[in-house]
Amino acid sequence: MLGFVGINAYLLLKRSNGSSSSTGEGRHRYRQTEQHEELNLSDAKAAAEAAGDGGSGSAASDTATCHAETDAEFDGEKVVTWGAGHMKDSWAECCAACKAKAPDCNVWVYCDHPQGCSGNRPHKECWLKQKKELYPQKPKGRRSPGCGWVSGAVYSEAEREALMKVHEDRKRSEDTYLERLRANESLPLVYLDVEIKKKPVGRIEAVLFPDISPRAAENFRQLCTGESGRVPDEEGREGRGRLRHFKGAFFYRIIDQFIDQTGVETESVFGGQFKDDPGGLKLKHDRKGLLSMANMGHDTNTAHFSIMMGPAPHLNGDYTIFGQVVRGLDVVDAINALSKGKKDNTATQADGAQIVDSGQIRKGTIVPDLTLGL
Repeated sequence: MLGFVGINAYLLLKRSNGSSSSTGEGRHRYRQTEQHEELNLSDAKAAAEAAGDGGSGSAASDTATCHAETDAEFDGEKVVTWGAGHMKDSWAECCAACKAKAPDCNVWVYCDHPQGCSGNRPHKECWLKQKKELYPQKPKGRRSPGCGWVSGAVYSEAEREALMKVHEDRKRSEDTYLERLRANESLPLVYLDVEIKKKPVGRIEAVLFPDISPRAAENFRQLCTGESGRVPDEEGREGRGRLRHFKGAFFYRIIDQFIDQTGVETESVFGGQFKDDPGGLKLKHDRKGLLSMANMGHDTNTAHFSIMMGPAPHLNGDYTIFGQVVRGLDVVDAINALSKGKKDNTATQADGAQIVDSGQIRKGTIVPDLTLGL
């Protein structure tokens, strides 16, 4: 693994009966992905049928319309028809092909540029996909000027209204969850104040998980406060003489819809690298705002971390999840937006997103067991 590549995610998990134990993990259990209410096609189809607007098969394709966006490449969990060899003369024909395969297909991606599209894909290539969590107002995907792709979603008006309602209900539920997490007095609450090109954009607040990821959480808390002081000015110490504090650190690796990564070039607050937290490795990269240690392989954690922009299951088990952003996701988005239009959809330190201050709002009552899992 080359360089610091970090991201991890953490979720409050509820028992199926809503109860929790009085010790350890049970005090703020994490919600697993399978317990989340999914915003999927079947929800919208059922609602559309109830509204008398089709909802399956040819009826849906008769009432559904194409909603196109240029310079966008929409995501989908399932490929209905692979683009390789599936050529159409226009994006309208690509959309019609998707409509013909409804309800399996609800998202299409078409290479509209005569010179081809990003990813070295040929002109006229047409991909048909299914997106389970379709958000009509802004479908998830990559947006980059000049990428050559035109993407679109296929849905009827009744399906759009149903999808928007489910999305809004889910957002309210998520907002409630984050506020309850923030209010949990047992957990540390820290902050990062951010500027972009010397202009303040706001504060990110995050809750840490010292019972599940004690080493990563305590390391992060002290890097926010600066209480660990300076790295000893000794030969062989990473960052010798430098302050162990996030204040002044730049976000140096920002990838569109993936991560906002930052940190300081020092050893950890424990001195040198430290081991992964087994509990944090078991958590899933399945939501936005999770905090994950960046590393160069297992047990090489120092003072670098990433904020997740969304699910990234390929990272599961390799990076320690140790916290969750509970306020300031708009600031996280503003940082990530710097990547749009950049080479490889990646922004760097030169784009000017900087932590100008950091600290602790609440220490929490959980005493981290730094020997856990050793």
